[in-house]
Amino acid sequence: MFKRVISFVLSFALSFSLLSCAGSEDGFSYCELSIPLTEDFYAVENERFDATYSNGDYAVAILRISFVAAVMDGIPETLSAYDFGEIWLERCDRDANIRHGDLAYCEYYDYAGGIEYFYLEAFYRSPYAYFVVLFT
Repeated sequence: MFKRVISFVLSFALSFSLLSCAGSEDGFSYCELSIPLTEDFYAVENERFDATYSNGDYAVAILRISFVAAVMDGIPETLSAYDFGEIWLERCDRDANIRHGDLAYCEYYDYAGGIEYFYLEAFYRSPYAYFVVLFT
């Protein structure tokens, strides 16, 4: 009987988590994070991120790291967005300084295919996960 109750609870939790990350009608949301973008943005496939949008000139990518996944990777779930951002930049070996006001973010340049790109990387903490939002 106890195993059935546990199975039911786990099944319910899994079903809820799958449905809770469905996209919203505006198309510029992922799980509990929504980004206001102009209507010329459209979804783009990118296997490195959970959601990616572009308008042909600019791109926005969203990566969600649940607290469970973070803890399994050695990142405590109790960090602020700023502290998480510092760990993220260190692990990605990025040379950037996080600015902190209403939002924790950093700016940096990087090369891809011989072209220099400007990046703005923002860090957000929701009640359930850490988010990395990359603008380029």
